[in-house]
Amino acid sequence: MEHIPDTGLRTPDIGKIPIKIMSIKEQINNQQNASSAGVARYIYATGAVALASYLYVPVFVWLYNSWFAKNSNYSHGFWVPPVMAYLAAKAIPRQTELVTNGDMRGLRFIMIAVLMRAMGELTDLRFISGLSLIPLIYGGVRYFAGIRISRAILPILLLVLFMVPLPVPLHYISVPLQTLSTKLSTSAINAIGIDAVRSGNVMQFSDFSLFVEAPCSGLNAIYSLAFIAAVLCFVIPLTRGQQTLLMCATLPVAILSNVGRIVLLSLVGIWFGKEATEGWFHMFSGMLVFAIGLLLYSSLVVALKWLEARKKPKIVSG
Repeated sequence: MEHIPDTGLRTPDIGKIPIKIMSIKEQINNQQNASSAGVARYIYATGAVALASYLYVPVFVWLYNSWFAKNSNYSHGFWVPPVMAYLAAKAIPRQTELVTNGDMRGLRFIMIAVLMRAMGELTDLRFISGLSLIPLIYGGVRYFAGIRISRAILPILLLVLFMVPLPVPLHYISVPLQTLSTKLSTSAINAIGIDAVRSGNVMQFSDFSLFVEAPCSGLNAIYSLAFIAAVLCFVIPLTRGQQTLLMCATLPVAILSNVGRIVLLSLVGIWFGKEATEGWFHMFSGMLVFAIGLLLYSSLVVALKWLEARKKPKIVSG
């Protein structure tokens, strides 16, 4: 019998062909289902965005009026959204293997936000309506971008707390701060060799008197400087303990910054007359509070880093 060499060719298994055909059909069906689910997802999203826009227009108007009111304690609120957007843009690229597909569970957080908004409207507590922006933004990002990106920006969303006015009246805090600022400023002026006498919240000098009014108590600087401290915690690598100390330093930093402003106004009044302390320079001195506060925060961060470096064990070679 003649030997037929093996060429390596095999007869195709006909029984497997229907299986391949069925797998292709399944892929087509899966693509059709995914397309239908995507269409439904964006329909739900469009409805949710439209509902949220309708519900939150009064909230945004209230926030805008609070930020730009005369002698507002929340004038920094205008800067919170762009700062949050910047921090989020820096945080997202650091996440690896980001899931681009959305998460339907984000709608739960959007519904929680809507319920908080309704509660705030019914109880006339706009603070709750303002806080509902946190689950609203988180839910929207999770719905469209997935859980990894939403988790990456979750700590940044807490900055919303700094742009929403507090539900309690702050004049109870303003009065003792006003008195404390006047006392410390008078002591500082006397310490540099200038005679000044305090009478209530009025600083008496030989040629003029300076009244420390409620807007000059430093209250409006506390909330703004707390926001600056929170942002520094995001942009500077600090331990949890260092971040806590930086946030706790807000009150003394605000008081010292305001005292520095009052002392500067006093010196300008002594050298150039009381008229020089009014008008544009008075407004300019308000900006100095934040410059001094940022300088004090920077000094504190440097001190904390120095202490951290001293605690690290030194490696001795040899």
